[in-house]
Amino acid sequence: MVAAIRDSADWSTEQAAAQRQLMVRRLPLFAACWLATMVLWNLILVVEGLVTPMIATLGFLVQSSILGAAFTLCRADPAAPRVPRVVATACGLLGVSWTALFAAVGGDGDMLAFIHLMLYVSSSLFFVWGWRPALVLLAGTVAPWLLVAPFLTFYVPSIELGTAIVIGSALALAAAEGYARSFRAIFLHRRALQASRDAAESARAEAEAATRAKDQFLATLSHELRSPLNAVLSWTDMLRRGLLDERHVRRALESIERNAKSQIRLIEDLLDISRIAAGKLSLQEANVDLASVVASVVELLRGVAEAKQIVLDVRLDQGVVPVRGDPTRLHQVVENLLSNAVKFTPEGGAVGVEMKCTDAHAEVVVRDTGIGIPPDVLSRIFDRFHQADNSTTRRYGGLGLGLAIARELVHQHGGSIEAESPGENLGSTFRVKLPLDGTVARPETNAVPAGWVPRGLEGLATLGRVRVLVVDDESDARDSITAVLAHCGAEVTPAASVQEAMTTFEVSPPDVLVADLAMPGEDGYELIRQVRMFERAGGRRMPAIAVTALASAEDRRRALAAGFDVHLAKPTEPSDIVAAVARVARGALAG
Repeated sequence: MVAAIRDSADWSTEQAAAQRQLMVRRLPLFAACWLATMVLWNLILVVEGLVTPMIATLGFLVQSSILGAAFTLCRADPAAPRVPRVVATACGLLGVSWTALFAAVGGDGDMLAFIHLMLYVSSSLFFVWGWRPALVLLAGTVAPWLLVAPFLTFYVPSIELGTAIVIGSALALAAAEGYARSFRAIFLHRRALQASRDAAESARAEAEAATRAKDQFLATLSHELRSPLNAVLSWTDMLRRGLLDERHVRRALESIERNAKSQIRLIEDLLDISRIAAGKLSLQEANVDLASVVASVVELLRGVAEAKQIVLDVRLDQGVVPVRGDPTRLHQVVENLLSNAVKFTPEGGAVGVEMKCTDAHAEVVVRDTGIGIPPDVLSRIFDRFHQADNSTTRRYGGLGLGLAIARELVHQHGGSIEAESPGENLGSTFRVKLPLDGTVARPETNAVPAGWVPRGLEGLATLGRVRVLVVDDESDARDSITAVLAHCGAEVTPAASVQEAMTTFEVSPPDVLVADLAMPGEDGYELIRQVRMFERAGGRRMPAIAVTALASAEDRRRALAAGFDVHLAKPTEPSDIVAAVARVARGALAG
């Protein structure tokens, strides 16, 4: 409402200024018409012998001076609010000067009345000022006219002359108001047309900017996807040909692993931004020990920081109570901020991580002495597909999605995130505030700790003689899982379809089932349905693990509801699969 009133006031102010400017532009034309008419009236007075040529000339000069002075004052500032007053005063002085002249010479009152009517009508047509200024002018000239009426000669009967004056004055007022309304309508139409053009131009510019951003993003995406694949293909080709010695084989495998993980991060970011855009990003909430989450991220990135000789200053308040949130997503937020700080800080720089409690919030602050953020970029730093410029992408890589995802995740947790930077090459600071879980007084041992993703090799030795049935229609995926589990001592039977798996299951039931979900024909859901039906007859329940590229929260809920015990989203770390098999196998034996 306030904005609408303000906009209306702005439009009224702009319209009034346009009216005043038009009034000033019309003033010279009015002056020319009025003075030409006055020359004619002066000649009539001279011919009738009512005035001398000198008096007529003097009157003409007086009126010219009045109009000249008015134009000079108005031209100095055509949009000034004083313009209508100056013009109205000038017209009033024109009428009063003629009234004084006719009174001085005992002239014809009828002629003076018609001169005044001409003044009203002409000023109403020339000046876009509405009925109010026209009424002021009429009243200002009629009063002197009535005062000198006893000194004038009238030939027209008073009732007829009075009727003519009233009708003429009313017509002048109507013309003044009608002309002003027409001007306002035209002005508003032009304003609306210009606003429409501006909106269309703005929309076109935004569309072009969006197209450029999309094209730039696709080019960046292509680069970020192709570059790691090029390294993977090169190393695998040399490995297949046997061209590498033992030292280079190790280097090749490290490179393949590093680039594969890079692809995983890119794909996860793309999936996250897609879920955010569709409003389908959900949180798996729990009490989260935020200090442990931050500490785990610091340890995860410490090696990268040390490789660049970056000093890590970590200050964690261990007394902060847990926050209510999704531990995986909070880890993602902190990892994004800290990895950016390390990535954008040159060698020998410093990165600081602080976690503290402020009022009812837990605050995580990440500071760095890196490349900083220009002021014109700071306001857009959390936009999707945005990095400072193309050179940033070329130099440091990435898709420009991380901060956008972090902002959305923080907002979904009811928190806030902000960025600060004094400027380029002056470092930056990111602050995340999350509401504390007021129902928990101190961090509990059952709060989700930092080690929420098993990355080590724990449990690999516990698979000895565990019989595992691996079902996946993709031979590469099936072979890799089979090789990992067999290496850890499991007895693995691979199957490429549901039918093959059920045949194996009926002949020799395994201890653990590991199956894909999205398979052609009968899928993983049909497999687990048949397995559970078979088990109801036999009385023994086999633990089942879904290893699938269907990775959303809804996919996970559906898999667990169908009868799987664990849901692992591809790509999956080998240690995650081994740990899951060991865990469910121990549970089955304990049961």
